[in-house]
Amino acid sequence: MKRVVLIPVETISRELDYKLVLASKLADEETTCIIGQHNYLNKIFKYFKEGGGVYFGKNVFPDMVPCTQEHYQHLKENNFSLLYHHEEGGVFFGSENDWVNRLKSQLDPNILQNDDAILCWGEFQANHYKSLALPFSTYKVGSPRLDIEPGSDLFEITSQFSRVKHDKFILINTNFSVVNHMMGLTAELKYFKSRKFDDSDALTNINLWYSAVFEIMGNFLKMIVILASNNPNQTFVIRPHPTESLEIYEYLQSVYSNITVSKSYNAVNWISKCKLVIQNNCTTSLEAFFMNVPVVNFLQERNNFSVNILDDIGHHIKDTEEIQRLILDHNIQSKDNLSEDSKLRVLIDNFIDSGSSINKISNIINSYLQNKKKVKIPIFWIQATYYKTKIRNALAYLPRFLFPSKLRSYRMYNSHFQGFEKKEILLKVDFLSKKNNKTLKTHFLNKELFIITS
Repeated sequence: MKRVVLIPVETISRELDYKLVLASKLADEETTCIIGQHNYLNKIFKYFKEGGGVYFGKNVFPDMVPCTQEHYQHLKENNFSLLYHHEEGGVFFGSENDWVNRLKSQLDPNILQNDDAILCWGEFQANHYKSLALPFSTYKVGSPRLDIEPGSDLFEITSQFSRVKHDKFILINTNFSVVNHMMGLTAELKYFKSRKFDDSDALTNINLWYSAVFEIMGNFLKMIVILASNNPNQTFVIRPHPTESLEIYEYLQSVYSNITVSKSYNAVNWISKCKLVIQNNCTTSLEAFFMNVPVVNFLQERNNFSVNILDDIGHHIKDTEEIQRLILDHNIQSKDNLSEDSKLRVLIDNFIDSGSSINKISNIINSYLQNKKKVKIPIFWIQATYYKTKIRNALAYLPRFLFPSKLRSYRMYNSHFQGFEKKEILLKVDFLSKKNNKTLKTHFLNKELFIITS
């Protein structure tokens, strides 16, 4: 009988390592952490029979506002506190008004109850929620993915278990899923068209955003072609956004032997081995900054949809020729400080407070656990839910070929979450256990869920 923390994972390459570190901090004689695929966790709340616990994440809300509250209601019916934390809660395009609108699209805080909380990346987000006079607490915790200073648990497991073989390459991170989505060229446009908006100009602005991103992607492709052809002895690794189609990038890989395309492993694995990051509107530039790796923010023309704040942490370059000169210079410098007036400081607390985000989150979760009962983990029902879903998916597999959109959706899901690797999980937890002088135990139930306890 222990208190329970549920930790959902949506995209393994982005979230797994820091959530392993978080679980290793929390797991002890009193506390068990259950890490599982986010949809899977949503199905097992009911088996805790009102014993409750803490849920850390945002996946009980599966879509933008407004969306179904079904999962959240099931969570509350079983006495769980939601500690809401968004994986993309700190880097927004446009002006401060656009930032507020982005926060409003992510969460309707009026749904949350007194024993819930919102864990924010920075002061701007925290102040927004506090201004609403909500009946629950709001905290500044920063981004746990940025706890990557040398010697930290996250840095150490990333370094120790990296499977990236390349070295001294140029990393190109792309973020063009709005126009290059795995579900198709117009998938995002059709999605937004299906939504209801109060603003009559909303769809026009979305179409303009789409057009702007399309233009930026075209410039990126041109830049990649020129750099790859002009530098045949230089390796370029293209790492697309998780929801981007690989088709155009794999075509370039087939033409240029010095291009590699991969969505495997996490961003830190790749950044730690590269000599330069080229990106646009991508949070991986933050990780590169904290790892002292040079960053190029490639954007020919600013627009209303640019994430201009990221210019503060890299070289803002407008043309490919300037990037070429930078490559030939062989002395690419990273920015090692942030200006005092940078707006990144109010959006991302890691730039202000050198304390560990993971430790802050762990302390908050522990404080909410104090009022929770110890419960028996319903192993049988957790496993039964898994196999029931597997059987259902197996029966639906062949019929999906009759519905192309459903087949693409299924393949996109699999690309985000290919399943936990038992050997990897056991080795990493064992490493963290020894590093922190703890006695952690891992119960690997299946490829979608495991338990860390002590």
